[in-house]
Amino acid sequence: MSGQPRYRITVIDNAGDRIFVHRDDRHRSRFDAVRLRCSCSCTSCGTYLNAVRSLGLVDIPDDIRIEDATLSDEGAVTAAWSGDGDVGAFEAAWLRSR
Repeated sequence: MSGQPRYRITVIDNAGDRIFVHRDDRHRSRFDAVRLRCSCSCTSCGTYLNAVRSLGLVDIPDDIRIEDATLSDEGAVTAAWSGDGDVGAFEAAWLRSR
């Protein structure tokens, strides 16, 4: 699925407080740092799917920033956060659905 132009990410622009994701089909999405940080489902943040969640919206500082955003070989966006040093990965299809 991630190989389809609808999902394939070509460029990520990191503005610190948000990122812009550009796709093969010319679609462009914007994701705020707070929203992405809150959606992180890495092993330290947890996930709602298994009912183990250690990160809540109130735990995220208002001035959270995306220190680095990269595109993995698999086509996912990896974001490194300021402050706590956490790193989250977001699949292209998940980003497109939001």
